[in-house]
Amino acid sequence: MTQASIHIDGIEELLATLDGQRIFKTVLLAAGQTMEGHARNAYPPAPVGRKQPFKTDKQRRGFFAKLRSGEIQVPYQRGSSPGSEALNKRWTTKLESDTQVVVGNNTSYGELVMGDKQAAFHRDTGWKTIQTIVDDNKPAIEEEIKKVADLFLSSRGKL
Repeated sequence: MTQASIHIDGIEELLATLDGQRIFKTVLLAAGQTMEGHARNAYPPAPVGRKQPFKTDKQRRGFFAKLRSGEIQVPYQRGSSPGSEALNKRWTTKLESDTQVVVGNNTSYGELVMGDKQAAFHRDTGWKTIQTIVDDNKPAIEEEIKKVADLFLSSRGKL
């Protein structure tokens, strides 16, 4: 899925010490988990009675073939219908390096619902992209990281 970054001015001083690196990794992972929580809670209400039109005849034939075989169900029930990969339950947070955390979703259709390749239907029914979620929450996350960094740096002389 989409990746976004947050740059913290002055973080180099925090990362210059081993304790600072440990603290930063913990704070970074917590920030990622906070972002994951925002992604899990960004789901709009299920659209009632809104039909998604077929774009092509091939898509229409595929839909009805999957419906006959039981691969999909109408009406679709989030998280429980056949074919649902439970998008909400598949968010993950992983510490990728000393300065990078990745929040993502490993469903096959995640990109079309909340990613860079979001389908117009999902945009029009109120789904936010992960980039929008990051942008909306970036100032608060940056502020929390800065508070921890400042607290650590100001207490270093007292240890």
